[in-house]
Amino acid sequence: MQQAILTRILDGKFLAAVSIVVGTSIGAGMLGLPVETARSGFFPSICLFLLTWFITIVTGLLFSDVILSRAPNSNYVSLGKTILGKKYTGVIFGFYILLFYSLIAAYTKAVGTLLAHDFSLVGSAWAGSLFFIFLFLPLMCLGTSFIGRVNGFLTILMLGSFFLLISLGVQNVSLPFLAHQNWAQSFFSLPLLISSFGFHGTLPSLVDYLDRDRRKIQWAIVVGCTITLLIYLAWEFLVLGSVPLTGEISLTSAWMNDQTAITPMSQLSQNSSLWSFAHVFSLTAIITSFCGVSIGLIDFLIDAFQWKRSFATKAALLSAIYVSVLLLSLTDLRIFYLSLNYGAGIAGIFLLIFLPAFMARKAGHQGKTIATVLVFSAVALASCLISFFV
Repeated sequence: MQQAILTRILDGKFLAAVSIVVGTSIGAGMLGLPVETARSGFFPSICLFLLTWFITIVTGLLFSDVILSRAPNSNYVSLGKTILGKKYTGVIFGFYILLFYSLIAAYTKAVGTLLAHDFSLVGSAWAGSLFFIFLFLPLMCLGTSFIGRVNGFLTILMLGSFFLLISLGVQNVSLPFLAHQNWAQSFFSLPLLISSFGFHGTLPSLVDYLDRDRRKIQWAIVVGCTITLLIYLAWEFLVLGSVPLTGEISLTSAWMNDQTAITPMSQLSQNSSLWSFAHVFSLTAIITSFCGVSIGLIDFLIDAFQWKRSFATKAALLSAIYVSVLLLSLTDLRIFYLSLNYGAGIAGIFLLIFLPAFMARKAGHQGKTIATVLVFSAVALASCLISFFV
């Protein structure tokens, strides 16, 4: 009996669904995770990752049940409008824009910093961001099919370089580096961790893709989130164990200079192969995420406003977005971590925790009690972060 159930669940569609959950969750934001959590320390970070893993699984399961209770081909906005009412449509729309825009801003700044400080190709991070935008703006206008092929190739490069990076870098881990603990700092890392498990936007499509099979959907969420968790924990162990917390080249200096974990890690390494794999991984992670988020934002805006889907429309929208992002990069603000922690972080709390739990509660889901707890927890967390930011 159990064998028959496993055979029914573990088919090609299920494996593809798991890869979608993992691929959507893991992006360029992972490059900043060790830097952001370094002040907390390795053990507190593990606890935070486990808490986030549990919360995102619960909200994913709640949201999938909400989707199953509605008609096929529903999406975040239409579900919110149907279950919560028209008054919430604008709020959902606003947080979607905030999430996408914040990620584009973070990735643009990250690649600019890499080109300036790691590769020394340009004189400043802003010049690196400008070079990157001029290179990718024409490519982004060519269409989803072309970008999809490019992203597929880059994703293979990213995964291959990541596993080679882990296998080479583990020998540099120093266990005393992992002993630091500061629980008081843990709270501030939560928004980035939450957005790093952000697969919920794909669930409406995933539910229909798996033929609305509840058991398959639930297992895809659990397995996909667990694989994501294991990858993140391996990455935390490698970086926090091989890069000191303080010093001229450290995780603290990377945080202060708005750099990813790759910069201090490659500067400390004496292994040229590790340096190469680290930079291949970082660039491919940023580019694949940047392309995916840019396409997602453009498609979302075109569908929302019912604009004509043409080259001119895409070029105009992308130009407006990228120019404003470049202007942000000119400021002295730490755009990478501010965007991930406060822009994408607060939007993530709303879209990945509050909204699924609130819709489950309104729809009369059987997990109404835990949904209520998550709703109030999300509001409290977002309120604290906004107050601290202000």
